[in-house]
Amino acid sequence: MTQPPLPVASRDELEARLQQQALLAEFGRRALGVVSFDSLFDEATRMTAIGMQVRFCKVLEYLPEENRFLVRAGVGWHEGVVGRVKIGAELTSPAGYALHTGKPVISNHLLDEDRFTTPDLLAEHGVQRALNVILLGDGHPFGVLEVDSEAPGAFNDHDIDFLQAVANLLGLALERRRAEDALRQVNETLEQRVAAEVAERRQAEDTLRQAQKMEAVGQLTGGVAHDFNNLLLVIMGNLELLGRGVAADERLSRLVATAHKGATRGAQLTSRLLAFARRQTLRPERRSINDMIRELDVLASRMLSESVAVEFALDPAVGACEVDPAQFSSALLNLVVNARDAMPDGGTLTVSSRHLLLDARGAARYADAQTGGYVVAEVADTGSGMSPEVAERATEPFFTTKSEGRGTGLGLSQVYGFVRQSGGFLTIDSAPGAGTRIGIHLPQVAAQPADPELAVVEGSGAGVILVVEDDADVRELVALQLEDLGFVSIIAGSGPEALEILASPDTPAIDLLLTDVVMPGGMNGVELVHEARRQRPRLKALLTSGYTAGHGPGESGAAAADLALLSKPYQQADLARAIREAIGRG
Repeated sequence: MTQPPLPVASRDELEARLQQQALLAEFGRRALGVVSFDSLFDEATRMTAIGMQVRFCKVLEYLPEENRFLVRAGVGWHEGVVGRVKIGAELTSPAGYALHTGKPVISNHLLDEDRFTTPDLLAEHGVQRALNVILLGDGHPFGVLEVDSEAPGAFNDHDIDFLQAVANLLGLALERRRAEDALRQVNETLEQRVAAEVAERRQAEDTLRQAQKMEAVGQLTGGVAHDFNNLLLVIMGNLELLGRGVAADERLSRLVATAHKGATRGAQLTSRLLAFARRQTLRPERRSINDMIRELDVLASRMLSESVAVEFALDPAVGACEVDPAQFSSALLNLVVNARDAMPDGGTLTVSSRHLLLDARGAARYADAQTGGYVVAEVADTGSGMSPEVAERATEPFFTTKSEGRGTGLGLSQVYGFVRQSGGFLTIDSAPGAGTRIGIHLPQVAAQPADPELAVVEGSGAGVILVVEDDADVRELVALQLEDLGFVSIIAGSGPEALEILASPDTPAIDLLLTDVVMPGGMNGVELVHEARRQRPRLKALLTSGYTAGHGPGESGAAAADLALLSKPYQQADLARAIREAIGRG
């Protein structure tokens, strides 16, 4: 059977999503910094225009006493528009409708619109289509973020997600600044507070700042994770099927395996971002510590300046450990960032690995250590080093020696907690002027047998599976994977369509309902399962998603404990195993 080629559209869409994700990450970093609102609004419109590939973008600030908008910031407009021009905020305008209803507004043919009237400002600039989302500040409407284009085309749901993510970050920045202003006003009237109260206030400010930072990261990653993982699933799944079709050609097999490995690293990167933002449960795997350190190489090089030399000193016989690879990479990156910050004028950063065997006497020298063998990953720098007093408190939450805005004091405490939860311990060796060496010690385990990339998946049997997925590329891939496993698939693009299929007397017996969690149409995967079981009470179900966003098992009122979740992107072997487990449930 001829295998389908990798869709070009998926590759182009992935590149566009990656560019938007990079722009969101950069804007999120700037939104958390100390900049004026005007500068922040200017950056928002500039980056949004780049991400949406349009000429015009603007922030419209709502003036409730006038029921009008002020063009607070923007790019592409004639001179004299920004900061001066006001437009009406009535429901008959796209921006006014978005403001008063709180719903995004897409108008891809303004000249043919019968819902709205085209504002004079847009007509003067030859705008043909517009997209508006509400901008909230401190829980109240601040205004609207709008993109406009004079070129024909069509905005879509992905554009809404990107534009809303930018608006959400602006809203978080507005809320933070108002909270900080309120705190400053309170502090000006309470200058005589005792030292203990001052310390308490500072801790509260640090806690607030960290909470807002975590929320911003969640907004950045969550909005694109679902689509990103869908695209990776299509790429990885087609490569897996293609790999078996070209197994006899060693060169093509090697190329497919290399491409598959690159896509897998993309999936791991998304997993790291989500794990950092949501603090996911640890998912330990048996991995070589040297392999995980080598995976750090590309990421670390992007974070270091040319003045910092990077050296790797890995013991080839160091062995393996059982650890969550995403969290391990996050911890190691944390240490690399700290080392970089300790060398503002440049220096040498060394990442090494070694083995350590502790007897009872040796284990007593380290807090949290047990007897036995450990694999050790160390990050060393030639920076300024730490005094004994600072080193002693380095893993305390919120403790930092960096200037305000440069660090939260949670980096090492997160590394410490992760290492402890993984059964290991952390060591810090530092002295003023002598640099710092931090070691992650994890219990050694027997090496994992060779991991066969693109392993052959045996057929899993026969049966009928109803596949519910709104992404057409993913639907096509899953149908091919199920056919390859020996199943018959019936596909649906939404929850309501799936319910119609189940209600039809011509539909055969369904062995499993395989549904995405996050779908358009007013019905998510969890709700679909509940409705489907009203028609067929004994129906087995398996959920899949790249990002549940609050719709997963146990959330949104879904109390059924038998709803298994298969995270995207997955390989065919993962799909086969999850199907067997779901069908085998009582």
